[in-house]
Amino acid sequence: ASARVIGSILEFVFVPADPEAALARLCSASVRIVSLTVTEKGYYRCTDGSLDRTAPLVKQDIDEWGGARGLAQPRTAFGLICTILQRRRSAGLGPLTVLSCDNMPMNGSVCRAVTLDFASAVDPDLAAWMERDVAFPNSMVDRITPATENEHRELLRSEYGIVDEWPVIAEPFLQWVIEDSFSAGRPSWELAMPNDVMLTADVEPYELMKLRLLNSSHSALSYAAMLCDHVFVDDALADPDVFAFLRAYMLEVVKTLGSVHGVDLAEYQRSLLERFSNAYIKDKLARLALDGSQKFMNTLQHALLYYRAQQELVCEVLAKSSWVAPAHKHAKEGTDIVALALAAFMRYAAGTDASGEPLELVDPLTDA
Repeated sequence: ASARVIGSILEFVFVPADPEAALARLCSASVRIVSLTVTEKGYYRCTDGSLDRTAPLVKQDIDEWGGARGLAQPRTAFGLICTILQRRRSAGLGPLTVLSCDNMPMNGSVCRAVTLDFASAVDPDLAAWMERDVAFPNSMVDRITPATENEHRELLRSEYGIVDEWPVIAEPFLQWVIEDSFSAGRPSWELAMPNDVMLTADVEPYELMKLRLLNSSHSALSYAAMLCDHVFVDDALADPDVFAFLRAYMLEVVKTLGSVHGVDLAEYQRSLLERFSNAYIKDKLARLALDGSQKFMNTLQHALLYYRAQQELVCEVLAKSSWVAPAHKHAKEGTDIVALALAAFMRYAAGTDASGEPLELVDPLTDA
């Protein structure tokens, strides 16, 4: 483990506290990329993927739109993005790139869809300009970075003699895969970080690998381990039963993935189990358990539907052709461990553990 001061953050402006200062900075000609990480909830999508225009903050941004100046006080990510782009367009500054780093399938495409939907609601000409000139590349970021806890502050103080009220704890592993599609140029990240950054025309295989093996495994682990009275991820992995469950879960989920260029999927699974066991990270299971209904939908739903469709096709072929034998050893296997993970989520959603003690349930469907 090591500690260092990050010197690349030169300025911080909190948009809700000083929106005009933030907008002035973001509308500067020198700004070419706006990146965002707002989680699944921040996109306000309906079940069909479209923007939920009835959501209170979305509706407020639409109602308060002010023509060429956009919004004086944006309340949503796409309200802010559209205001930046509207002001840049009016000033003749040209487009910029909107780079989503959220843990969602095709995050750039999702961001583009809801942002264009918002733009269409407030200014069709802006929407047409954005559709033509503004890039929304897809990306995949793989690095475990837990929320800062008192344990992290104490670790920094005791081991490094540094007092910092908000240290950022991260694992050594880092992988950033980015679709090489930018509106106004980009830094040469691949030269600055050749072992960690990949520019590619197709992010999806890497994205699906991470979402289904890392993110969905995090969710599956959190509910099963919390029901076993564990608090930290590394402590849960030290439990032989939890470790065996998670390894079996990955072996089922990996069957929904195709090949990924340059990646050994068996080695990737092994490395994930090792990374999850990192005692220095002290990641809390409660963090991984947040918003489970949204996370499973984004990390596992499509995988399960695809897998079930493949199984139905295999069964149909086998039923019609007695001389055909499945070529893959997993061809007729089920998804018992994935079902167990979903059952653990539903048990967790009851709000109490096996001893009847309350569990903190934070999920957008809590009051549904």
